[in-house]
Amino acid sequence: MDIKKLPGWILLTIFLVSSEAELSVVFNHVYTINVPASALCTVDLGAPDSSQMFPKDAASDGHITEQAVNEGNQIVFTHRIHIPRKACGCAEDLPALKDLLSRLEMLEGQVSALKQKYCSQTKCPNNCFGRGVCVEGNCICDPSWSGLDCSEVICPSNCFAHGRCVNGTCFCDEGYSGVDCRVRTCVNNCHGNGFCVQGKCVCTAGYSGEDCSLACPNDCMKRGYCLEGTCICQEGYVGDDCSRLACPDNCNNRGRCIKGRCSCENGYEGESCASRSCLNNCNNNGQCVDDCILSIFLSVFPVSSPKDLTVGEVTHESVDLSWANDMLVTEYLVSSTSSGGLRQEFRVPGDQTAATVKELEPGIEYLIHVYAVLSNRKSVPVNLDPPTSLEKTASTETSVSLTWHKPQAKVSGYKLVYVSEDGRLEEFDLAATATQYTVPNLTAGTTYTFTLTAERGHKKSTPATVTESAGE
Repeated sequence: MDIKKLPGWILLTIFLVSSEAELSVVFNHVYTINVPASALCTVDLGAPDSSQMFPKDAASDGHITEQAVNEGNQIVFTHRIHIPRKACGCAEDLPALKDLLSRLEMLEGQVSALKQKYCSQTKCPNNCFGRGVCVEGNCICDPSWSGLDCSEVICPSNCFAHGRCVNGTCFCDEGYSGVDCRVRTCVNNCHGNGFCVQGKCVCTAGYSGEDCSLACPNDCMKRGYCLEGTCICQEGYVGDDCSRLACPDNCNNRGRCIKGRCSCENGYEGESCASRSCLNNCNNNGQCVDDCILSIFLSVFPVSSPKDLTVGEVTHESVDLSWANDMLVTEYLVSSTSSGGLRQEFRVPGDQTAATVKELEPGIEYLIHVYAVLSNRKSVPVNLDPPTSLEKTASTETSVSLTWHKPQAKVSGYKLVYVSEDGRLEEFDLAATATQYTVPNLTAGTTYTFTLTAERGHKKSTPATVTESAGE
């Protein structure tokens, strides 16, 4: 028997040999069996789970039995046809399934690549909190984040290494300020007496020091600048607050400076007390040089000095003078010397006994001399000799005791004047018999200049001067 399978039908060819007739009889019988494709499948993907497909009128075991009767020979042929089941594809859904399979394979490839990239590396702390990339177990943080796990907020410019960063805020070290600690600060913020430039105080007028805490008295009267609390005065001014006028060359330390003018010590004269002077100007009988060499002129008739010098009207720029003389002279020489050493002189005819000294300055002390001149020879000036040996004998914190020797001339009294280093001036009138005096109400540590002048009527001697400090 030969079985041929064609789509939708099966051809069976049976070869039968009859022993009786010893003839070969061939029976050809064509069976047309319409079998649905799903019936040939073990599993039908399109059918419900509970359904099971079998050929129509077929036994449950998958066999088909059919009988063919040949009525002439009464030969019965029994044909058992077995159609094996197999898994079948879904022809209609195959393109969609292929497309789905292709996409699944592509997704599987992408997932595999991601796993290879991220899951094969060493794990970083807290997975860098999603604020960076993990490289060999270390977090490479995104901008604005830092720390082992990128959990810390970065401060501006990392505080320029001048402070600590806490949760994104800079806590600056001493000497620095600002959001990012880049600004240099000054000591004590300059005490509000200046402004800070690159960490250094630039003090306003009247203050000095590293933190502008040192102040100068009276802002140095705008006549100097303040350095470490001390006034550095401009040329021409002196004093703690630059309030006093300076004298030329500081009077060469040979006198005291009063309102910018030198009052020279005995033996010195000139604007800056630079020139030596001789006792009583050598009585006009010689020439005064450094060693006070005298050329003495003998005269049978010495020149008579003027007497009874009297001060008349006094204005802010002039003084009226008058005097008497028993001798007729050629002329009179009138000189005025300021406390600063500025000297001026003029001549008056011998028949006059009065004159006016002009071009004076108010508030300035002047020493006035009147000489009688006869045949180019001058008399002794109408003046008193000064007290001598003025010196300090004792001192307390509030007083200074002074002593002196009387002048040779007869006097009616003394005038004691002292001037403090800050310019305060006081005067005392003393009796003609006095040879000592204690000056009260002084300030400890303050330097005073004491001046003692002998007086007789309107006449005054040249001053004797000493400089001392209370409490020393």
